[in-house]
Amino acid sequence: MTSPHIPVPVEQREYLYPSEVAEIFGVSRAAVNRYVHDGKLHRIRTLGGHSRFDKAAIHRLADQLTVPVTDGAR
Repeated sequence: MTSPHIPVPVEQREYLYPSEVAEIFGVSRAAVNRYVHDGKLHRIRTLGGHSRFDKAAIHRLADQLTVPVTDGAR
């Protein structure tokens, strides 16, 4: 008897799916694939050939690219 597959919450995983990376950056999955092809993102291939992305690296990059919001006062 096999146990049912219980998904691991994103907070506990070390890798992200391409769709999750796309959501973080606010782009399409096709854009994520282009970024990989252009060398802007590094993906990890699973044994089944699926793409995964290092969660910590993606969050570091997202933090670097995020511009702080200001109220416009000078």
